[in-house]
Amino acid sequence: MNVAELIEALGGTNHLATALSVSPAGVRNWRSFGRLPARHYKKVLALATEKGIDEISLDLFWED
Repeated sequence: MNVAELIEALGGTNHLATALSVSPAGVRNWRSFGRLPARHYKKVLALATEKGIDEISLDLFWED
């Protein structure tokens, strides 16, 4: 799964932005960059677990 697929699986740009308290533009930038900021790892993992996504690669995150 890549970042774009993960964002969609977690409910899309606007839903993820709201869940992480960031702007939709920020999420769109992550999609373009192909990585998510590591500071959001725990929350993304929790959201993924709620959606039944069992595994998220650490390669999808960058140290910010």
